[in-house]
Parts: sequence; structure tokens; C-alpha cells
Amino acid sequence: MRAFSDSGEVLSFPRPPGPGSGARTVSLRFSLPRNDKAGRDVESVAFDPKTGRQWVALEGSNRIVRLSPKLRETGHVHPAGMARWGRNSGAEAMARLRDGRFVVIREVTTSILESRRHEALLFAGDPVDHPVAQAFHFEGPDNFSVVDMAVLPDGRALVLMRRLLWPLPMRYAGRIVLADTAQIRPGTVWRSTPVASLASVLPGDNFEAIAAVPGKDGRIVVWLMSDDNAMRVLQRTLLWKLSVHPADLPGPR
Repeated sequence: MRAFSDSGEVLSFPRPPGPGSGARTVSLRFSLPRNDKAGRDVESVAFDPKTGRQWVALEGSNRIVRLSPKLRETGHVHPAGMARWGRNSGAEAMARLRDGRFVVIREVTTSILESRRHEALLFAGDPVDHPVAQAFHFEGPDNFSVVDMAVLPDGRALVLMRRLLWPLPMRYAGRIVLADTAQIRPGTVWRSTPVASLASVLPGDNFEAIAAVPGKDGRIVVWLMSDDNAMRVLQRTLLWKLSVHPADLPGPR
């Protein structure tokens, strides 16, 4: 498994319940270096399983960087559609669709008066090669931020949502919603359906990452990871493993 942090660090480790040893970390190096957090603030990642290439969206600078399988930069772009997304409210979710298009969703809603709709972009292909995107809106539950997304084998997407309930000590509410990527239309609203509330006997925290991979008997394994925000006394980095059969999810399959 591979996890990217908002400080530009990458952790690779064996997928549980594999051996606990073998984890390694590397630091990403970008062609436009900055010493502040904005220059390293990776908040979302897309992956092409055929080539091994990866794309990371840097929230602080509103750009997308393409990486080789060895995590070396091979190109970057500042999409015009992301230019006004803010330094701490930008491209929090990104995914590569099966047909090669890319979807990017902004973390926050469109205004303080709007509680459900988030700006989003649809790229015709690799954003580095196709930087002109078509705009649409993603609609989630009231007063939740978008924090990540994962595309299922059937083309539907699980979008991870989060809301801060109480600042001290920090407590969060989490939701997973389902949206069909076949329903994305430029200039319209891409609507979602809630499928999970992150309330469990398992310990909870600030979940900001989601991945979905095929499991046994046609089921999907869903991984969630939390961010401790470098406040390890108050927060923890946790890894959850969930499982669902696609037939149990609502909507077309």
C-alpha cells in the first residue's frame, strides 16, 4: 500500500495482514520547490494501474503534478479551473476514470451560504496534457467537506466526506457517499447517495483517505486512513478495513 501525506512524504508498506516489516518512506521532490507547506501539500492522488503513473494535486498551490512509477516528476500544470480554489480549500479529491478522464473535486462548498455543492472539474485525459477542464458541481450531504474519492470497478465512485464536530478535543463526523461517474455532465450537478456513516466500535479520527480494491467472492475491500495533523497527543493515524458487495450498494451497476 502507498500513502501520501500533506507534507510531501510517501509511505509504502505491506497490505495488512501482511508482515509488519518492510515499510519505507520517501520525500517527493518537485520542480518548483517551496519551503512552505503550500509547496508540498499533497491532498489527493490518482493512479493509472497500466502504466504505474500517479498524479498528485497540491492544494496550497492549486496544481497537479504527474509522477513516474518511481515517484519522479514528469510534468505539472496549474489548471485555470483550480486557480481560485484557495490555499487551504482546494483539490481534495481526484480520481482517474476507466476511460482515462480525470475528476477533481474541491474540498469546500461554493460559498458560506451553500451547504451541499462543491466545485468540480472533468479533464478529458491526463491534466498535464489536457489542462482545459469542464466545470460541474458535486452535491454531498449538508455541511460536509469532500476529502477523497475512489472509483469502483463498475465505474461508480465512493466519496469520503468529513465534518469537524468539536475543535478541542477534536472530534469528526465521517460519511461515505456513492455517485455514478456515468452521470457526470459538464455544467450540471453530480448527485450522490449516502451509504455509510463512520460510527463504529472501531476507533475514529480525521479520516482523509479512501481506496477501493477487488476482494474475495466479488466483494470490494475499502480502506480508510486518518490524518493525525502532526498532533499525535490529540489525533492518530488509523487504518480501517471495510468490505462491501457492489450489489448491496444503491443505484445502477
